[in-house]
Amino acid sequence: MEHIASLDVGTNTLRLLIAENNPDSRDFRPLLFKREITRLGEDFSKRGYLSEKAIERTIESLKTFSQLMRSYEVSRYRAVATSVVREATNGKDFLKIVNKEAGIKVDVISGEEEANLNLRGVTSALRGYQGRFIIFDIGGGSTEFILGNIDGPYEVVSTDLGVVHFTETFIQTDPPEPRELENLEAEIGKKVLSLKHSFLERWPDWQGEDCLLVGTAGTVTTLASIYLGLTTYDPALVNNLTLQRLWIEQLFHRLKEMRALDRLSIPGLEKGREDLIISGILIVLKVMGVFDFDTLTVSDSGLLEGILYELLDLELSKSMSS
Repeated sequence: MEHIASLDVGTNTLRLLIAENNPDSRDFRPLLFKREITRLGEDFSKRGYLSEKAIERTIESLKTFSQLMRSYEVSRYRAVATSVVREATNGKDFLKIVNKEAGIKVDVISGEEEANLNLRGVTSALRGYQGRFIIFDIGGGSTEFILGNIDGPYEVVSTDLGVVHFTETFIQTDPPEPRELENLEAEIGKKVLSLKHSFLERWPDWQGEDCLLVGTAGTVTTLASIYLGLTTYDPALVNNLTLQRLWIEQLFHRLKEMRALDRLSIPGLEKGREDLIISGILIVLKVMGVFDFDTLTVSDSGLLEGILYELLDLELSKSMSS
């Protein structure tokens, strides 16, 4: 069996998925998932470029990922970089260093391509859901929104709602002061409301009982981990879990009163997210509130899985043309 891999160089987190390709079923079996929080986008909102320390942390983790791919004898992979590398003035230099020191070629993808890959990954885990949905992927530097159904997207939008960017911009005290939270909430609300208006202008009849709200990526899966009290992350338990808005609101009110370090005592809250979780939860709550959803479906599957399906599709098209 062939081993394939996908790698996401994100603003806050690096993620690697290695899988076994099953050519008979046009599917894959996950073998290894690895995640490292390196905060590549640290202070980017103030500087406009990737800092030397952030690059060093990220390169060291990518070297480990490269070794893992070699040990699993990965024959094909795709590595992608998203928001912060797209925008950084030294983004291209960073990619050259990654290629030279870690031996990994990384593609910078647009927000639209990121959203479409997320769509492929998320819908693979929706267990046959046939209605309409809104999928949102909260990242460190951006949040992608997909309005569509199982057949494909009606519309894909990439926004600058990033938890690293918003945390660094609005939260200066620990725990955050009420004024900081009010300003953060107002800015998030303004952007989400604008997004809803643009959706409704083009798709006035999209909303209804057959519409599902699906969240993916670190903030949302962390909420699921906290809800389940997981000390060891388990994708099988997280995928398709339903969270109530009331519970998320109660958690937010609890966390906002705590110092960041003290939040790490909560089972399921991963080190490296203790400061970002406040901005992340506010994005979730504003999306739920503005779009009028009382429940949120959690998807562990997303960008990494979408990349693997893309690799499988490329191999199939090659075999058909040969």
